[in-house]
Amino acid sequence: MPVPAPKLRIAQYAHSEFEGIAGAIVLASGLRHERAASWPTGTLLAALESPQSGWTALATQIDDDAYDSTSATLAQDAGGNLLVARLGSERVSCRIFARSDADASSLIDAVRTLFPESQDATGDIVRVTFWNWSGDDGVHRTARRIAVPTWSAIRENYHSSTRTDLDALVGRVPTDASGKLILWHGAPGTGKTWAIRALLSEWRSWATGHYILDPERFFGQSATYMMSVLMDHDRIAMDRDGQEDGDRWRLLIVEDAGELLGKDARLQSGQGLARLLNVCDGLVGQGLRVLILLTTNEEVGTMHPAVTRRGRCIANIRFDLLSVQESREWAALRGLPADGERPALLADLFAADQISTRSAPSLPGFRPRSHSL
Repeated sequence: MPVPAPKLRIAQYAHSEFEGIAGAIVLASGLRHERAASWPTGTLLAALESPQSGWTALATQIDDDAYDSTSATLAQDAGGNLLVARLGSERVSCRIFARSDADASSLIDAVRTLFPESQDATGDIVRVTFWNWSGDDGVHRTARRIAVPTWSAIRENYHSSTRTDLDALVGRVPTDASGKLILWHGAPGTGKTWAIRALLSEWRSWATGHYILDPERFFGQSATYMMSVLMDHDRIAMDRDGQEDGDRWRLLIVEDAGELLGKDARLQSGQGLARLLNVCDGLVGQGLRVLILLTTNEEVGTMHPAVTRRGRCIANIRFDLLSVQESREWAALRGLPADGERPALLADLFAADQISTRSAPSLPGFRPRSHSL
């Protein structure tokens, strides 16, 4: 028999209280078997309140805090099995507590039917959390699912030496004792942002992406912002096998971080450089499964030596222009004529492939190609 409980709608109360209600029901009912899973969906938790769902909603939590907007529902079926369902950022995370493992497994399948997986939930989508400081409101985060390529799909776009270094990084899994800084440097247009997307795709099984929108504030005068991000544990995101994000590494992404890395960084950014190094291998970073990926357009020689010293970086990769031969091979593969004698930017190569009229200006190394409009 289901445990009698009033149907509640509770808003703005502690996360631990909601778990406490679930825990009390589990203990009283003797539900010893648990299954968990998570997947993207466009269906709302209100689907559990439908008479056809097979579930009776017992309690609902609505949480609209400064970080994210999430909702959670406790529900029981006719056999007394318990469902804890959370929805946020177009993703549902479910935990089933049942009397047998077979029941738990079949109920997870039934819930998947109730909350159909989004049609665009293919292997080229990852979830990334974007962080920023919003003044009086403090730290704000927004989770989005973004399209990403596999590394194998884009690796030929890079200079051979850059490609070799990225091959090694993509295949590497860090340890708690390894360096925590990843440094990418090279001219604008050499493909650093696309490489970030590919890295998120290749590391999706053990790392989650966190993008810092305002690095000057993140590493700024106050430690509040940085510590809020470092100590945060995502409450709702789980992978397809039910692994909590808290069990994974987090990859903090900071693009165009030149001011933090220069030889005069302490003068330009105050304590930013010191905070960065403390996260990498100081006391602040101890015990945190955090990697920091910094990109810059600056040359290594212009960077502060404390940033580039051995042992601090898990990878220090230069993004070079494609050589003359590499750019010709790249163009030939795509049916573009290449007649230049200089190394080429990846961005210029892609721009040449998008030229739509003969009157467009020539790009170094390429003749404009006419496309029908």
